Amino acid sequence: NSPDMKKLLTLCTLLLATGAMMAQQVTIASVRPGELGKEILKQVDNLRDVESLTIQSGTLNEDDFGILYSTLKKVRHLDLYGITNTCFPNLNLYNNYFKCDSLRTVRLPKDLDRLGSDYIEWKTNRPFEYCAYLESIEIPAGVRQLPNYSFNKCSRLREVILHEGLEYIGSGAFDSDSLRTVTLPSTLVQADAAFGGCENLYEVISLATTPPIFKESDLFGYDLSKSDDWIDRFMKGRVLTSPRGSNYELTQGWNRFQKFEWTDNWPKDIRVNTEWNLLSELPQNKPNVTLGVGLDNLYRFWYAGKMSVNSSSTLSLGTFNIEQDAMENNIDDFW
Repeated sequence: NSPDMKKLLTLCTLLLATGAMMAQQVTIASVRPGELGKEILKQVDNLRDVESLTIQSGTLNEDDFGILYSTLKKVRHLDLYGITNTCFPNLNLYNNYFKCDSLRTVRLPKDLDRLGSDYIEWKTNRPFEYCAYLESIEIPAGVRQLPNYSFNKCSRLREVILHEGLEYIGSGAFDSDSLRTVTLPSTLVQADAAFGGCENLYEVISLATTPPIFKESDLFGYDLSKSDDWIDRFMKGRVLTSPRGSNYELTQGWNRFQKFEWTDNWPKDIRVNTEWNLLSELPQNKPNVTLGVGLDNLYRFWYAGKMSVNSSSTLSLGTFNIEQDAMENNIDDFW
């Protein structure tokens, strides 16, 4: 009961707690088929304690996916980008794979070309259904088809990135009250009810010059054969942006949008010499934005461009250059 002993016990408890917290984040440099569980248990005592899992390289087999699907229920962050798998297997034809209330972020394998073991069964797969806390998903460029209900009941999904090459989005693939804007690639062919349940999806950008077809239902799941006031009320305020001359406004299903805009109106180059507040989404054509810095020769004052964005757009810095005006000897300050 000495003070020194109490301090020692407290220190040991803190060290154990810290170690347990660190152990919940597992990074595996390389994994061989069938050894995922073994590799995880080198870093934790219990598979169910893992909260973050990153696999940097290797290949998973069905036993490994079985661990991902049925055992790792506390995982919040899952990074499979580095593995060589091109598909997720249908383990006993599970209707959904991850059904995980904890999953927030996931990086899919870079070489993935389908969500399922083959193209015969692909429509039955529901790989991330009921992942209620999943916030963002990027579908790899090699994927051509998204199964029905792929991200059904993912109510917090606010960002969906779809690459060129995607041709088919299954019915109910996305169902999220948090999704407000989405860009559909130019390769998309069909998307019946793809965003059924996305009640707050008010901005859709479709890059295809030929409107993707709807066979029975429109993009939001409404029957093409019906027309009533409820559908009109639901579509009120929704904006569709597409290539000029692609005739979406005359195409069944697409013509239900209330407002039409054109992609050729997007700016290609933007120079900001003073201040610019962007209140809507960034243009999808990724314009070059230049923030000017220099001396106004007429009024003899320094100017510095400032850009602020009030939207859900993601900003990225590709290149950064500082160029000095040849007329000036120096630039005293730059920030």
